[in-house]
Amino acid sequence: MDARWPFWRHGDSRSPSRERSINQLGFVEAEINRWNASGVSSLLDQKELVLQLVRKSGDNLSFASDRLRSDMEVVEAAIEGGVTAVKFASESIRGDKDFMMKCIGEAPECFDFASDDLRADKEVALAAVAGMGIMLRRAASELRDDSEVALKAVQQNCAAIIDVSLRLREQPQFMYSALDACSEKTRPEVLKHASNALLDDATFILAVYRGYPHGAPLLEHASENLRKDVAFVYECVKHSWTAVHAVDASAVTFEVLKEAVRQNYQALQRTFTIKAFETGDTVDSKIKSLQSKISTLNSTGNWSAWTREKQLIRKELWTSPIANKCLPILLKFVRVIPEQRIVELAKVNSGVLKVRWVGACRPAVLAALQCDGLALKHAAEKLRSDKEIVQVAIRQNPLAIRYAAAVLQHDTEMWALAAASARTAWSTSEDRPQPSAGCESRSSSFTFGAPE
Repeated sequence: MDARWPFWRHGDSRSPSRERSINQLGFVEAEINRWNASGVSSLLDQKELVLQLVRKSGDNLSFASDRLRSDMEVVEAAIEGGVTAVKFASESIRGDKDFMMKCIGEAPECFDFASDDLRADKEVALAAVAGMGIMLRRAASELRDDSEVALKAVQQNCAAIIDVSLRLREQPQFMYSALDACSEKTRPEVLKHASNALLDDATFILAVYRGYPHGAPLLEHASENLRKDVAFVYECVKHSWTAVHAVDASAVTFEVLKEAVRQNYQALQRTFTIKAFETGDTVDSKIKSLQSKISTLNSTGNWSAWTREKQLIRKELWTSPIANKCLPILLKFVRVIPEQRIVELAKVNSGVLKVRWVGACRPAVLAALQCDGLALKHAAEKLRSDKEIVQVAIRQNPLAIRYAAAVLQHDTEMWALAAASARTAWSTSEDRPQPSAGCESRSSSFTFGAPE
């Protein structure tokens, strides 16, 4: 057995594998010394031989002597097989402006191998970032602070905004230009790297948000103070209702939600991102206990208990001192809102009846039908069998009779009311009765008469 074996068994570092590695390294070192002694190093200083080698592979330039790596003919032969072989050229070659401009024109990443002086040259830097924006990170610091070079880089690749100087990222005009140069998908990432002062500037964020049709993702990068500012959020919602999904839930007051619903009923239907309520920073402790109670009721499936508790929950929630700012959490966890508020939303946009629990609220349905009789289509089945509700819808628009329950569609009294309503409408206008502004319009070839 090998004499070294016992030492290795007891944890000695001289294991057989380590000894073999040491022996191999020694062998390689010995071979290199033998090759140098035999004149191999002098062979790599022979121009004709090196030219043949670099034409086969540009990377072979790394084995050439220092003298040949400074030879322009040899370097040009090497980059014919791949321009990135310039990284093996000498410092003097990599400092030649005309030569490096040619290399950068073919492969912008060659800017990474240019000398320090060339990486501080504006013309060279512009050529590099025009082909590959992320090369801005290899430019000299004074060029990363140059608005022309930085904007050219961002226009080529929005990821280059990371390497732009802080001074430029504090300038609104530069950030406007950078955002305009990017696609809709990448704008949020660009805005994310604006200075903290700009992200907390309401004027700047509003201008950016209003400047693009789908600006809601941009609001996610606004400062926390702005996303909690009710006045700021309201201005954003006036531009686009989708802003309610990008701001802090504590800023979504009823008036803010009402404006969002006026534009699109889905503002009431979609789930809100409620960061404030998840952390509990601004939430009444009573709200948290009610959440737990609601979860228990939902999991047990005891609907009789739910019916009894719902009234208590409603009373507790809306006597809370922050009730007016808790609407999103009510929509997500409770789905109970005072009827007068549901009625207000229905008056603003009859489309809210498409939300199932609103379409089952009788006062809300009545309020919506006074604006748009055709909204009867979205009312709950039970309410479409309600004679009073159907009459209100027909008075607003005679065509609403088609959405009444079957039993009322065969009621001659309903048809008589529809005919009278149609005559009244046509006597005051040449056009067929239409829903009021903001409600859905529907064309139809409906003819009044008794059902078949």
